[in-house]
Amino acid sequence: MTEGTSLSETEQALVRATGGALLVIATLLQREGLLSVEELAGKLGIYGAISAETSKEEGLMIGCWAGMLSDIAGDLPKFHKH
Repeated sequence: MTEGTSLSETEQALVRATGGALLVIATLLQREGLLSVEELAGKLGIYGAISAETSKEEGLMIGCWAGMLSDIAGDLPKFHKH
């Protein structure tokens, strides 16, 4: 998370752990040829921006997850379903 958030260390750890779990799921979806990590990151980013309109904290968390996925997406191998 970023400086100046009102989340406790435990809450920040929960956000990071959830992002890690999303990364595992996104990697499996990409491996099966169903959805790329990049596409999921983009959709989460949009959802985060929309969510921030009603809840800044929720939007920040979702945006964090989108960023985590975007950061790793280019480093993952591209899988093609046969």
